[in-house]
Amino acid sequence: RFTSEVTLKNERDDLRIKYYDAKAECLDEHIKYTDERLARSMQEVAVPRRSQAETQEMLDLRTENTALKRELLELQQKKEEEAAALLEKYKREVGKRKALHNALVELRGNIRVYLRPKPLTE
Repeated sequence: RFTSEVTLKNERDDLRIKYYDAKAECLDEHIKYTDERLARSMQEVAVPRRSQAETQEMLDLRTENTALKRELLELQQKKEEEAAALLEKYKREVGKRKALHNALVELRGNIRVYLRPKPLTE
């Protein structure tokens, strides 16, 4: 009877060891499975985060693009205003030059007439 009790105890201990080994193996597999799920979930979460960052970057670029377009329009308007002002100034200067040229031609004519030899009157 004593040997059968010892044998039963040994078998019970062996079964407990096998049970705990199996449980540990099952827990290891569960941990691996959970880690894999976590990794997949992290990747799935990373994609929207990346997309969100890309979306924010696109919004920033659109805002910058709008600001640059506005600045470009302002510069074009300023350039057109300056060109119009220069054209007006050029027209005034051309008018002044023509007036001075006409005055010069008239003075030359007057000088020619004044210096023309006149017949002697006795």
